[in-house]
Amino acid sequence: MFSSPQILKLEGQEFIFNAESGVAVLEITQPFMKAGKILDWNDSLGVPGLGINKAICKFVEQKKIKLLVRVLSNPGNKEYWINYDKLRSCIKTVNTEYSVSGKFIHVIPWRLFSSKPNFSGGYS
Repeated sequence: MFSSPQILKLEGQEFIFNAESGVAVLEITQPFMKAGKILDWNDSLGVPGLGINKAICKFVEQKKIKLLVRVLSNPGNKEYWINYDKLRSCIKTVNTEYSVSGKFIHVIPWRLFSSKPNFSGGYS
């Protein structure tokens, strides 16, 4: 049976969830360009990161799905993918918590995302 994608909202942030394809789609305005310096990431992770609210990260992990982040300010390729297991591993092993307007989010290193949905390596 075909199911339509749902528009959901967690902690004030809307995203699209397609249960059939196992994908959550989130749009953000721009990357956090100084994340790695502020959060003291290892050089291999790079500096820019993509900010995702904690509730959406938890949703992706619990459903064991892929997350597609659309970066609206990025010209050209604007879509970046990460699988739930890589997201979970990053949150457990890298300093990702950052406070914005009194709310904590996870800032995930941009290099951990890929431009293809089933690519297991880093950003390409």
